[in-house]
Amino acid sequence: MGNNVLGLARSGLNVGGFGAEHVAPVQDQENIGNFESITPWTAFSNDTTGIAVNAAHVLGSYSLEFDKVDGSDGEVFAGVSATLLPLNLSRFGLQDKIVGAFYVSGIGDIVNAFVRLGTDGSHYCYWTELDSVPIVAGVWHVFSKTLAEMNVAVTGNGWNPAVTTYVAVGIEFDLEDDELADIRWDSLAIERAIRTRT
Repeated sequence: MGNNVLGLARSGLNVGGFGAEHVAPVQDQENIGNFESITPWTAFSNDTTGIAVNAAHVLGSYSLEFDKVDGSDGEVFAGVSATLLPLNLSRFGLQDKIVGAFYVSGIGDIVNAFVRLGTDGSHYCYWTELDSVPIVAGVWHVFSKTLAEMNVAVTGNGWNPAVTTYVAVGIEFDLEDDELADIRWDSLAIERAIRTRT
């Protein structure tokens, strides 16, 4: 009988005062960025070049790599964006997180790493990981921000979570003529904060 009581207690039943209630973590995740191919990613401008997959990765088989150059567009951003089939992310709340991984080969001119979500390149919200974290050269970093930590200044109409069709990732630099090779991103998702129920 002792084994049966323990088995029931572990299943969430408190039998005859023995055992304890089972607390089960509840997890939900929506993958947003697929970095296994250069499709459907495009460069922000001609200040971002060399888009390719790289076998150095965190999850899956590849990461997406690109370079910051001093292009004629005069951008301080090196980044890539993609148009998505509409994703309904309205089930996620302000306490939930955007998570991903990024890598930079150097840090001298970096302001932040960023993620943007929206309907297009004119209407989005964005989140940043400041270089004061600190960001270290030559290692993978986990990008992890709650949705509540988005930048106060939205672009255009901001982000409609129920119709998410635009995603972008990248690195912001101090000056438009800063250059850096080997910037990588991998494994972007929105993840529900762990909740428990008894």
